[in-house]
Amino acid sequence: MNPEDISNIFVCSFCEQSLKFRNDQEGKRVRCPKCNNFVWLYDNRTDSIASKLSSSWTYERPKLLGLLGSKMVGPITDSEFLSLLARGEIERDATVLSPELTGNQEVSIARVNISFIREMCSQRVAEEQRLKKLQIRENQKNVRNRETLLQGIRKAISDGNLSLNERSKLQAFAAQTGIPNSELEELLKRESTALLNQVVDEAISDGFYDAKENERLSAIAIGLGLTLQFTKDQQFRIELARLAWNILQQMQGGKLPENFECQEVEVFEIVALKRPAGIALGNDHYLKSVAVGDLKRADKHLILEGRLSAKKYALSSVIDVKWYSDGVFVKRSSGKSLFLRPSKFNLAWYEFAMTLEAITTDEPVLGILPDESFIPSAESPFSEEIGSDGDLVDILTESDLADNWSPSNRIPRFTFRVVGEDFDDRLIDLDKLSIGEQVYLKREPSNPHDQNAVAVLNSQRRMLGYLKREVALWFAPILDRGRKYQCEVKQRTASGGIVISVFD
Repeated sequence: MNPEDISNIFVCSFCEQSLKFRNDQEGKRVRCPKCNNFVWLYDNRTDSIASKLSSSWTYERPKLLGLLGSKMVGPITDSEFLSLLARGEIERDATVLSPELTGNQEVSIARVNISFIREMCSQRVAEEQRLKKLQIRENQKNVRNRETLLQGIRKAISDGNLSLNERSKLQAFAAQTGIPNSELEELLKRESTALLNQVVDEAISDGFYDAKENERLSAIAIGLGLTLQFTKDQQFRIELARLAWNILQQMQGGKLPENFECQEVEVFEIVALKRPAGIALGNDHYLKSVAVGDLKRADKHLILEGRLSAKKYALSSVIDVKWYSDGVFVKRSSGKSLFLRPSKFNLAWYEFAMTLEAITTDEPVLGILPDESFIPSAESPFSEEIGSDGDLVDILTESDLADNWSPSNRIPRFTFRVVGEDFDDRLIDLDKLSIGEQVYLKREPSNPHDQNAVAVLNSQRRMLGYLKREVALWFAPILDRGRKYQCEVKQRTASGGIVISVFD
């Protein structure tokens, strides 16, 4: 085989100019045509050539005072050899030996081309720097490739379905860029799971969950190659949303139950006192515990059946009901409003609370556990018991009670997710919003896509999106009846949208 027909590649250690060379030129010293540095030719595209650019030395050193002759010392590296020469610790007429450059023959140092050694040392240092820069570029390339793969995965699964063709393209890209298939599969599972969780959270963010929603999520899970599984938090939120959906269906069908009950509920009356007693609510108002028992809505009354007594509250005096995280506030026109707190916060309680609010307000109730608590966090319990009304010598007058006291904390009537954030340049305006910033609702009865459409606008009346079609179906008629609401940004979603709080 003719050595001239075989070409290798040397990448200049100094300027990274690629040079082709024949097999018989390997190890030869040449001048780089680009940077003009002397270099030794080796194929350095994949393997380090540092060892080929290194030499070891043994040198002659006189014994004590030069009276006892000399001895050979070493081996030392070429860098140490040059350093000793520079300091004069190796005499100019000394004998030296190098396996690489003298063929293990002892020669006079005068016969050694010291400039060659310096050039090889210089090239070795430059080669180390070149390899470091090459590794940095390779790492950056790997990062970019993985970012590209991640973007490709997110794009492929964005519609909730990963087709065989999309998977094949991702596998081809991973193979081409040297990304292991196991890493690809791990990324696919992670991103698919994150997307499914995002879709689940958004599906229940409006507080309703029906069979069609479950079918849609199951289809997405199958399309992504996953099993639809919910966390404990998601399971709880789904159960609340299912209860809300069932109550909405009962309302729309005129079948809300007139009679329902919940066991083991503590009923408090809200009273105004001159001196502290019970649980403080603020403004000289306190919770007076009546009793614990089964609470029923029946025969035009709320009936509390305790172990030792029973008490009735006329439903005609109930003007509003609001659900809190720690119980239910029942506002009464008679002045003594109520607070209901269960012994167990279970689904039976939530169904009771939501049904009571819906039937009282004649408006849907969202299956979203309120963030706000009724009892102030810095509540002040007192050991002093409150007896019957006749025992309250420090109670204020009836005129003081007639103000229909309400809690100072602000609880939204509804919480809605705004959809359609991807259209036009809405994400730009959404990104400028702050939590708590006011937004506005606008009915669009002439909307060609949905006559119940409810748009959400910012303070400049720029479009941010719409309420979900399923929400607008029941909420639009409420707006059409003249109800006015104040709205503000409650939180942001993972997709860049927002959730709004709607207040009376």
